[in-house]
Amino acid sequence: MNKKQALESFDITLKHWMTFKGCQIENGKVIRWKVEDSAGEDQRIRGYYVMNNNFFEKCVFQAWINKKFFKKEHFKILNKKPVLFGYDEPI
Repeated sequence: MNKKQALESFDITLKHWMTFKGCQIENGKVIRWKVEDSAGEDQRIRGYYVMNNNFFEKCVFQAWINKKFFKKEHFKILNKKPVLFGYDEPI
């Protein structure tokens, strides 16, 4: 399923939070991520697990990023008007 189909069938929902605490970089590319899951320490390994990059393509819809990790060219997008969509409107 693509993201739209997954949202329409409720295979994925927009109500789960995770914090990305670190990443593994090889040859200048991010390979995997250390993730703190909002489900807490009862699941995973002390609340953490490792996620491959393909998770972003399949499941990530929004991200908040600390400005200190932005490059100068990334700040241009902050001047654009945001595109708003409803909770039930697939991307």
